[in-house]
Order: sequence, then C-alpha cells, then structure tokens
Amino acid sequence: MTFKKYVNKCIAWVLIAIIGAMIAKPVSAQSNPVLPVPVWEWKGAGQIIETPYHYKNTAYLVSSGEVASATKVWPVVVLTAVDVNSGKKKWSYTFYEKGTPYPLSTSPLVYGSDGAVYAMVSDVTGNKLFAVNASGKAKWIIQVPEADELYMMRDGTLLLIDRDKRDSSGKTANWVYSYNASGKQIGKKTIGDIYSVVDGQYIVSQVEFSAKDSKGAYQKIRADFYNSKLGHVFSHSFPARAYTDISEAVWTLDGGNVMFRVNIPEKGNQLVAVNAKGKAQWRLSIAGNADVESAKGGFAVFGSNELRFYNAKGGLVTKRKLVVQHEAPMFTLWKAADQKLLVRMNDRQLIVNPATLKTLYEFPLDTAM
Repeated sequence: MTFKKYVNKCIAWVLIAIIGAMIAKPVSAQSNPVLPVPVWEWKGAGQIIETPYHYKNTAYLVSSGEVASATKVWPVVVLTAVDVNSGKKKWSYTFYEKGTPYPLSTSPLVYGSDGAVYAMVSDVTGNKLFAVNASGKAKWIIQVPEADELYMMRDGTLLLIDRDKRDSSGKTANWVYSYNASGKQIGKKTIGDIYSVVDGQYIVSQVEFSAKDSKGAYQKIRADFYNSKLGHVFSHSFPARAYTDISEAVWTLDGGNVMFRVNIPEKGNQLVAVNAKGKAQWRLSIAGNADVESAKGGFAVFGSNELRFYNAKGGLVTKRKLVVQHEAPMFTLWKAADQKLLVRMNDRQLIVNPATLKTLYEFPLDTAM
C-alpha cells in the first residue's frame, strides 16, 4: 500500500470509527440507514490524528498534545482511553520521556489483542519503542534501530521497517526487524524495494530479476512470503512480462489463500489466488480500472458502476448497481476494522454488508478531506 493511500484510508476511518464508538444501539438498515445522533462526543484537548481502536468496552483515542521544557514546547502524541458507552476518560498516556527533546512519533500506533498499545518515537537519543498496557502503565521502553513503520502481527509479534537503510558499502535496502511482546528482538532481514505487510499474517517482498525468452529480455517478478519471525514461508513466480505491485495489490482470503492483482500480457487484469505453497488455485478477469478490496468471507470488486462480492474461492455471491463518480486518484472501496465495506461515492459514503451488499449506514461525504 502506498503511503498516500494509507493516509487517505486513515483519514476516512477516523470519521467512521468515532461515529461507531458513539452509536447507542444498532439501527436497522431497512428502517433507517442514516447514522443516529451520537450519545456522546469527545471534547478532549488536541486533534484526533489516528483511527480510534476498540478494546472490550474501551476506545483508544490518539490525539496531538504538547509538553514544555524550560525553553521549548514539544509536540507529542497522547493516548486517551475512554469508556465506549459514556465517553468518560479512564486514563491517558503521553509518548515522551522527560528530558529528551525533539520527540517525533514516526508511525501510527499499533494494538495487541490484550489491549496493549505500542508506539515508535524518535528523539535526540535515537529511536524508541514504547509498550503501554491496558491500564495505561508503561510495560517497557527500549531503544530500537531507526525505522519508519511499525506493524502488529496476528501472533503479537511487532515488525519495524527501515526504508532505505544504507550499508557499509553505501548501498541502500529495506530492513525489517522482528520483536516479541516482551521487547526482545527475534529476527531481522532485508527485503525488496516493493513490499507489503498483509493482514498481520505475512510480509511480502517483490523481487524483480532479468530473464529472457524467445521474445527477448524482460523483468520477471517473484513474490517472497515471510512469517512474523521473518522465516521464509513460500514464493510465487508470475508469468513472463506480467506486472503487479505488491505494495497495494495483495490480500489474504478466508481459507488460507492469498490473492494478487496482476496484469498478464494478452490476458489483461486478473485476480489470482494462490495457496500457502505458492500454487495458483483460481483466476478471475477484472476491468483494468476496477477497485478491489477483501472482506470477511471473500472480496469485493467495483467496476462499470457495479459492485460485486465474491467468496474466497472466486465464486460470485451477489452484485449491486451503484453509480459512482471516479475522481482519480480516489479509491472507491475501503475495508473497515469489522470487515464491513465502505463505498465512497461522489456525494455520500455507504457502509455496506459485504455478504449482501445492502446498505447498513449512509452519511455525507466530507468534502474537506
């Protein structure tokens, strides 16, 4: 996923998650698809800067804050835990160590299944990884290598990625570091320039190398899959002269398959599902300008003003006509944390049940985004 696309998705889901946290009770899509009046609103200091996260009956709100030294005021990131039902503050934590100027949070926060929260902060002493438990107390703060991105994997492992690290010879490469929940480094590895961390299950590296056939020379593409501990799991090689972009065109599906979007000469754009051994399971042709997003039970494809939902085996489940005005580089389909779909239209946004494609909620498009 590109950084620009990531930022756009974060902005969209800040709105959705805050609204979701403030809903008093479910609303029938048939009787009233419009979002109800919120039962509470957060009025804390600072601006919400990340998608809120729910843990049991708690919502984690990430906002901008400030800390003052004798001569300076430093911008910092503040985490506030509030009760989902009342909005009452439970605790807050500021990601800053006293006496360390120029703190800068370099990546969005990530969350463990036990309610722990992790943040990466760079200051004059180097790069640090903060771990805060579900009660708002620091578990540990450790020095880590310089990194740009932080991810939480399904098994609780933390991944840090340093883009363009320079080695002793002057060459640059992307490095991945793996840490367990106790803050111990358990692996490190270089990966390709194009990569993706997919649904907390794999980190995928796109490898390109020179090849030649009867038609001449070309760049062949291979996708290498690694687990959270950076061990190699499997690889998948694409057909000659095929094109893909692992950073935004790979998804995991129910049942253990992985799906790619790839353009194959003389066949056009296809979705290709492979198993955990890298063997192709099925293929589905799609339009070149179609949007694709995975969701619980399968994946959705939007193209030619028609939204379609397929199961994890590539079989069509249902479809629905929707008139959407594409405004490049606008993306129409997005995925919510609860596996529902957001359809962004030219005049409004819809939260859609992927299995039926029925509208659950409808709300205005924020033109200020």
